[in-house]
Amino acid sequence: MSEITSSDTQPMMTAPKTSAHSEAQSYVLFHLGEKLYAINSAAVREITRWRAATPVPGAPDTLSGIISQRGAIMPVVDLHRLLGFPTHTPGRATRYIIAQHDTIELALIVESVSDLIDISPDDQTPPPDTLPPQYARLLRAISCPANVNQSVALLDLASIIEAIRSGA
Repeated sequence: MSEITSSDTQPMMTAPKTSAHSEAQSYVLFHLGEKLYAINSAAVREITRWRAATPVPGAPDTLSGIISQRGAIMPVVDLHRLLGFPTHTPGRATRYIIAQHDTIELALIVESVSDLIDISPDDQTPPPDTLPPQYARLLRAISCPANVNQSVALLDLASIIEAIRSGA
């Protein structure tokens, strides 16, 4: 299994072994408020501590600015604003999830990163029709993994990028 490293390149966590479902994929589990979210670990390059971003004049509210990470300049996405949540004041547990989709690298601000879990496609259901469309369009699925005591919203990185491009 792949490892995700922290900014000091120490192994941070290793995905649990799966025996029942070989098609299960690893997801990085993180918190936004009291809710759990996950993003496919294949898109995650690293997880690093939060630091202030450089503001970019004229950027949408969902982009907090830019950071330089290992020589690469990337936009910082405020998932709270993108998902319509109240703004979060960064604390000690706040992290950037450095993710990549195709050739686009970005830093996602999350309140904390809690685990690396395997989720089978059998454990995923489409987002409910009752969710607001601006929220539901960012979700790939909802899952209730057996080893997690609440539901997990699986975010779709391509949809996040598209929402930012469309000015959401």
